[in-house]
Amino acid sequence: MDTIVKEKIDLFFSPTVSSLFFSSLEHNIPLIKKDLDIQQFCNRELCQSILYINKAKNICGLPDEIMNIITSYIFRGYINYKCIKFYWYNQYMNDLSKYETEDRFDIMWYSKDSKEVTWARRRLAIIEALKITIGLRLGYKEGDLQKYSRFI
Repeated sequence: MDTIVKEKIDLFFSPTVSSLFFSSLEHNIPLIKKDLDIQQFCNRELCQSILYINKAKNICGLPDEIMNIITSYIFRGYINYKCIKFYWYNQYMNDLSKYETEDRFDIMWYSKDSKEVTWARRRLAIIEALKITIGLRLGYKEGDLQKYSRFI
């Protein structure tokens, strides 16, 4: 995805996960857009029906340099609602992995009986539950993730 496309998608909806307390996370998973809303966003904001071009096709025999300039201003690939949902899925997983890494370090660093370890274990359980929730909310199975990873 181009940077411009990512910026537009982030304006439409941006996944957030943040630390609320030592052992809790705040997120916006319930606010994830529905498939129909995402597809309408694609058609309206990304103008997919107008801006999709075939890179191999040369319009009216224009020189390659001019075609490269033209295609640099146009979205090069078709982006549908599944690609956008996968982009959001990756953002959620990246945010969760930061907290997961921090909590795993706390478990290794502090003594077993400390408050930090208790908080870290509690938050790790929340992170695992959120991963499952996000996967279910966005409708992903394991095989789907590889299929859409080439668009990001």
